[in-house]
Amino acid sequence: MLSLQIQNPMVESYLYEHFKNDKKQMSLFINDFIEKELIKKDIRIAFDELNKTLTNNEKGNSLQDLIKKITPE
Repeated sequence: MLSLQIQNPMVESYLYEHFKNDKKQMSLFINDFIEKELIKKDIRIAFDELNKTLTNNEKGNSLQDLIKKITPE
């Protein structure tokens, strides 16, 4: 289990006001936040890869053609 120290008094105040001393709810909130951040990172990587493919691709191809090109069969 991690033990974290909060460096920002504003964040600490928010957490205390929002969760009081309910460590279970605070833990669920933090887990949810981190999962969403990881999903956003994965989406950003996927869009970056798609953008590279679009940039390197010949003009005139449809998005469906490009998706077929990068999707394994």
